[in-house]
Amino acid sequence: MLFQLEMLKNQEKIHADVINAWSAVLNYQEQYRDVNSSGRFFFRCNAADCLFHYENDSARERNKMFYDVVKFEFSRTFISNKDIDLYFFPVYESGHFYLVCFNTTIERGTIEVIDYKDGSKENKKFLKNLKSAFSYVMDGEGTIQSLVLSKQIKSTESVVIDVPWKSSDDAHLHCGVAMMRHMETYMGMQKWNSGLKKNNHIIIEKLRLKYTLSIISSEVNIVEPVKQTVLKR
Repeated sequence: MLFQLEMLKNQEKIHADVINAWSAVLNYQEQYRDVNSSGRFFFRCNAADCLFHYENDSARERNKMFYDVVKFEFSRTFISNKDIDLYFFPVYESGHFYLVCFNTTIERGTIEVIDYKDGSKENKKFLKNLKSAFSYVMDGEGTIQSLVLSKQIKSTESVVIDVPWKSSDDAHLHCGVAMMRHMETYMGMQKWNSGLKKNNHIIIEKLRLKYTLSIISSEVNIVEPVKQTVLKR
């Protein structure tokens, strides 16, 4: 993990392990959220990776594999599942990071694609598979709330949020850090201030340092040798 954090701190394309660590940090922080704010849950990259890996399998087999991954993820939550309103899936596709959010804070719910890269388009096949798989998971939970959510997911439409800070990022150097910022700041309102600005790499550089220190110093990070090694630098 030390090597991956070095990639985050330096001006390099970041590793999925960094995103996974950030998901763990954000999930840990949810237990301290304001009582009036929406509950959020952040999956690791392997949830979406599972759907790409089994893309050519039958829907039944793909959904079963996804179910196992997601059930394990839910076992690591710090808040009750019934309190979750926003479900975040970090996606790594063709060298590029972007975020998909199941937003249940509005009446009918939406599947929202939040992407830093200018000109990006939604992968309709992936979103269809994600809807099917996540609905299957909620069916399997067996609670009234989860069954209602499962039905809602099946009829939910997807939308690409048109954020004003979309930027050119053909080398995919900054999309991972921008996605981490989206994960940190998005609370379900499609017009929000993330602190990012179009093609402003200075902000990205500052976030790289901030997130490196946040991951290292988080109480959820129990790898003390890594903490000490990086903090001394």
